[in-house]
Formats: sequence, structure tokens, C-alpha cells
Amino acid sequence: MRHPLLEEYFSNALVKAALKIPKTVLNNWASCSNGTYNFSSNGSIGLYPQVLGNYKILHYNGNNAMLVSTWSAQQWLSSLNLNITKEWSPITQSGKTIGFVEGRSSQLTFATILEAGDVPAFDRPAETSKIISSWIQGTLF
Repeated sequence: MRHPLLEEYFSNALVKAALKIPKTVLNNWASCSNGTYNFSSNGSIGLYPQVLGNYKILHYNGNNAMLVSTWSAQQWLSSLNLNITKEWSPITQSGKTIGFVEGRSSQLTFATILEAGDVPAFDRPAETSKIISSWIQGTLF
């Protein structure tokens, strides 16, 4: 399933610069279009320890996700043994709670978006954009 707004956003030169993506790495961002998932018992958890020393990570999901629930994500993030640096707190937009966020070390932020499923940007694009933008700007907490 294509997500044209996300493709445009992540292809923007200012966004790529903010994410420190070298110009030679990626010309235009494209979302997956075949809908095929490869399941494994470890998922992406094995990548996090390799990446954490070099990059900050925003891991987010929808609270109605069926493939990896919020509870499941919290459990495997806990298995990384990172200290919780910011307690679970609400994220608001126009006075309404749109999700929750917590900090796990200075490198990892976990957020869940209310009323969103496995692809929050599809289910709740405005809320997802707010959370990603706030994280990039350092104002999510």
C-alpha cells in the first residue's frame, strides 16, 4: 500500500537533512507496495542494539495493532534492558490525547498512537505526523 504523503515528507531535503541521511544514500523515499511481510521469531529486535550507539530511534505503533501490540512492543523493548528515562506520559494535540510516549535511554523513544492499527500513518496521519515531527524537533516530551 502506497502512502504518498509519507513518501513526499521523507523525500523532502530538509527532512533528510534533519535525519542526517546522506544525499548519496536515498534520492526518493518509497513506501512498500506489495503488502508482503516476512515474519521471524526475532523480528527487528536484533537490529536495535547495533543501531542504538549511533542513532536515536523512535519506535511507534498503533494501540490497535494486531501484528505487534503495544504490550508486545513494550515487552521486547524491556528485553533490551534500557533504563526508562521518561515515564509513560500522554501526547496531546488540540487538547485531545492522541497517544502515549516513554523514553528508554537517551537513544530510544517509544510511542503508541491511539485508535491506530499496524500502520499508524495510514489510520491516523495527522497524529502520526505530529508525533514524528515533535520527536525530530526534540519536543515530544
